[in-house]
Amino acid sequence: MEYHELSSILTEDGIYADFSYAKRTIVAATRRREEAHIHDYCEIYFNLQGDVSFSVENTIYPVESGDLIITMPNEVHYCIYNGDCTHEHYCLWIRAAEPFQPLLSPFVERERGQGNRIRLDERDKEALGRWLDTLLRERDVEHRVTVKSGAAVMNILNLLNDVKHQTAAPLHLPELLREILAYIDRELGKVWSVQGLCDTFFISRSSLARLFKRYLGTTPSKYVENKRLALAKRLLEEGLSVQATCERCGFPDYSHFIALFRTRFGITPFQYSRKQ
Repeated sequence: MEYHELSSILTEDGIYADFSYAKRTIVAATRRREEAHIHDYCEIYFNLQGDVSFSVENTIYPVESGDLIITMPNEVHYCIYNGDCTHEHYCLWIRAAEPFQPLLSPFVERERGQGNRIRLDERDKEALGRWLDTLLRERDVEHRVTVKSGAAVMNILNLLNDVKHQTAAPLHLPELLREILAYIDRELGKVWSVQGLCDTFFISRSSLARLFKRYLGTTPSKYVENKRLALAKRLLEEGLSVQATCERCGFPDYSHFIALFRTRFGITPFQYSRKQ
């Protein structure tokens, strides 16, 4: 379940955030396909170590130690494990009230799936690491938000605004896969089945599955499902009815749409629309 409220980091200023730190060993026997993240707040992923890539919408980014991956609300993203490794990283999730929306410009002033990977110089890596360590240390000691935590978040946002143009190139995908992904984006409401994709692009189901697994780390059906859920959230936020949203996104069954949405996000589509 991906839906949860963000804690108030700076109550008076209207900055809301949460964060996590994780370090775990990934081996072939325990490696699993990671569920795509589709949440309604901005995210900063800071890689410390690990042989991983990051999928954002139709783009795959190779990730090196010290890289940032930034995503805007409801931009589909997930980590891909390329091999056995120790994966260590921070994630910071942020939402800002209206007066502080300009601080989020690095996240939202770009096209989806573009400009997500940011390279830092050594000085900025060290500074970002210190501020993230502050968040971890303050939470561990105090178990509550502190002034130092708020200052760290503001420093991180200011740094991100300074380096937002230091983007790095994504992985080059095969032309056929790029065409398939573009078609899914363009005709999402009409992509009724994986077999339909195979027929359109004259490719076998097994070949299509291998293509998605190798480059995207997921299956064609799961990829389409995630794109539909992300679009559904955006349409509900724009005020479209649940029934119309279901139809526009291409979900074949209304009851299945409601059940799937509730399973992934912890609330029904109607409840989500009322929160906007």
